Amino acid sequence: MVTAAGYWVGKITGYQYNEKWGRIHFYLFTLAINIVFLPMHFLGMAGMARRIPDYADGYLNWNSFMTTGSLLTLLSLTTLMRSLQRTSRAGLELL
Repeated sequence: MVTAAGYWVGKITGYQYNEKWGRIHFYLFTLAINIVFLPMHFLGMAGMARRIPDYADGYLNWNSFMTTGSLLTLLSLTTLMRSLQRTSRAGLELL
């Protein structure tokens, strides 16, 4: 969906989005998703049960780390939305 938005915004608006901001979004999003989901693998291997309402105190640091990753994901998506908004207003004209 994200890639489709980047592709179709040029076709819909007639303007091309800024490539620099597209790359920033891609790397930030990739980093953020890995920060969120990679620790879940290690927590599962350590024996943390799934679908529980509260965590044991030993998992608090990992949970805080994953929360930071989810906020980074939100920042990444905000970057994408802002870039698409700027493009629809006045981007680089397509040839």
